[in-house]
Amino acid sequence: MSKIRTVGIAALLLLSSVLGTIPPMGAEEGDTIGVEDIIKVRYLGINTDVWGPYAITDVYSTIENVDDESANHSFAFRIPRGAMISNFSIEVNGSRYFADVLEKGEAEERYNDSVSKGESAGLLASRGDQIFAYSLSFAPKEKIRISLRYEQVLLRTLDWYEYVINFTSQEDPLPIEEFVFEARINSMSPINDFSTEGYTDNLSIEKSSGLELYANMSAKNFEPETDLVIRWKSIHLQLDGRMLFGEKDGLGYFLHIFDPSPTLFDGKRLSKDFVFVMDRSGSMRGKKFAQSKKALKLIYESLKPSDRFSFVEFNSCSRVYSDELILANQTNTDDILDHIDSLSASGGTNIHSGMMSALDIMKASNMAVPIIVLLTDGHGNVGIYSSSPFRGSIKENNTVGASIFTIALGDNADWQLCEDLALENNGTMLWVTEDQDVEGRISEFVASFSTPLLANLTFDYGPSVADVHPD
Repeated sequence: MSKIRTVGIAALLLLSSVLGTIPPMGAEEGDTIGVEDIIKVRYLGINTDVWGPYAITDVYSTIENVDDESANHSFAFRIPRGAMISNFSIEVNGSRYFADVLEKGEAEERYNDSVSKGESAGLLASRGDQIFAYSLSFAPKEKIRISLRYEQVLLRTLDWYEYVINFTSQEDPLPIEEFVFEARINSMSPINDFSTEGYTDNLSIEKSSGLELYANMSAKNFEPETDLVIRWKSIHLQLDGRMLFGEKDGLGYFLHIFDPSPTLFDGKRLSKDFVFVMDRSGSMRGKKFAQSKKALKLIYESLKPSDRFSFVEFNSCSRVYSDELILANQTNTDDILDHIDSLSASGGTNIHSGMMSALDIMKASNMAVPIIVLLTDGHGNVGIYSSSPFRGSIKENNTVGASIFTIALGDNADWQLCEDLALENNGTMLWVTEDQDVEGRISEFVASFSTPLLANLTFDYGPSVADVHPD
């Protein structure tokens, strides 16, 4: 698909209607006027078009400052991980202005200059690749219309595609006087099942044809409380997949969808080599450590006799159960589970040492798919534990191309570190809070990596292709 230009101003839509507000910039301590008394969200509309696995979401919002004074407010909003903001604009007094990409310092300087002059302005700044902080300046009694577009590739997981509107917030979002949502899903193969989650009393979804789904929802005085989720299954593609093509500035772009049916590989399931890495530091005491033991018991019981494994435990330093990978037969599995059951949590947290020990063991994995599973709360305090150096070291030393799957445990887990580590090493992350059922969550998570069908895939698109991502 076309390369996406990242915008540098604002995204009012999700800002005020999805994630709630941050205190107004410049507000004095003790101010009692709530933002809901000054800023009114008159309209929020979300229109989504999904073409195969590619989703384009347009968000439209009308927001009004009902006060006799200028208002300057900051907000935060969230888009799905991996999505790209490709357009943003604001309309003031019948004139539409599009965002420019500026260096951070220049953008802040221009915004502050506009605010000091009493002009309408917006500023968008990212925190990571999901959270965006947004500042907006309103003139008295001014109404501003916001347009935001973001684009994303949806990946099939455990046979389901999933599209999510992120409404979840740590603060109370502003009420929306009129909310409208419409989604058109155009599949590349026949859809055979679908489901929804959140707002089921208001959301309508139907099959308009074998290849299409249409969903819509409307509400007055809408106050978001949870995410809106649409899931669907479709028939898998043929082995070579399908292509989507686009053009921008005279250059051609493509998106290759590789989505073969698992039935094409019956009888060819690959053997796996596992190293499980368990955090037994003091911060894991209590419910988290009990969850960790239960998760490992469930995972070990899912292994096949042809799989091999080892185990690493760490607190201030790491200890290896076996320097060599051993078969997951009943005797070996029973022995390791007895060992895990005898462990207790204490000491510091040297995640780097534990992961380096696991990678050393994995260097003997040459005939199977190498998989490392890390169970931790992510709060290192010994060795290399700062996020960027830690992840860089693991990536550099992962010479066998092991997929790293992380299970972040506890309400205060550093899930961001766990997710980044997994995504940078061809894996995924599961976050299990202390009030959640481990068994159900772990079973589904293990199913996502327990039966690999292909490894070391390469695609050759010919000499006319300049760049391919991921590489």
